[in-house]
Amino acid sequence: MMVQGGFREETLSKLCYIHVREDLDAGRIPLHVHLPAQILKGAYADADTFLGPETVELLKLYFNSRRLGSPDGKIPPGTIDDNSPLIRDSRSPIPNPRVAEELKTRMEAAGVNSDYVEYMMGHVISTYHDVQSLGIERLRSAYTGANLSLRPPTETSQLEKLKDFAKTIGVDPERVELRRVMLEPDAKFWDPLENERRKIQALMNAIRTQLTAPLKSFPSTAGVAGPEGFEPSTIPRTSRMDSSFRLRASALESAALPG
Repeated sequence: MMVQGGFREETLSKLCYIHVREDLDAGRIPLHVHLPAQILKGAYADADTFLGPETVELLKLYFNSRRLGSPDGKIPPGTIDDNSPLIRDSRSPIPNPRVAEELKTRMEAAGVNSDYVEYMMGHVISTYHDVQSLGIERLRSAYTGANLSLRPPTETSQLEKLKDFAKTIGVDPERVELRRVMLEPDAKFWDPLENERRKIQALMNAIRTQLTAPLKSFPSTAGVAGPEGFEPSTIPRTSRMDSSFRLRASALESAALPG
């Protein structure tokens, strides 16, 4: 939350459900977070910032877990109201201003006006009223344009590359995913990054099985392009798969899986 919202630890600890309720209930992404002056350092003026889709999804899961309580019964079900703290943790946060500064670094690198970024972080600037007068939707649009994803930028595209490659050698990615879901019924409870990793692992297993199967089970692969960023760039026509190509297939698997 601190990376996508630009919050200081003290500010995050003072946020309540009311600060996110409107957009959270409406399903608006990025989610608008209004920051009253009294919860900001110095308490000089209000501010407005946003949270991206990954943070919002995790926030929904977190609130749901608080409503239901823990499976072992140690944490009883709770009620969420406007005054419920956004983060239910009595421990004092350890100050780390660099985490909040990540928002500034990434947004400015994406070409967002630096005054917009300073405003979202609750900093007092000479153009404060000019930025505030732009309105929430204008600021939301600027935030969206920065594409502040928590997911490593290559992970999703890596999965798509693998899907395209799988199709060229006769592997149906949709059937692979359906089988994975059937074998892993708890997948819906995993966090998005772990779920993505499992998808890549299942697809790579299917690709590896196809590549090491007897040649007669293969469709024609003459001149088939391999996944972008991997070598060899094409799959040669051959009467058998030699050991070096098997090693390259193994390297493809290692490179595709996130650490």
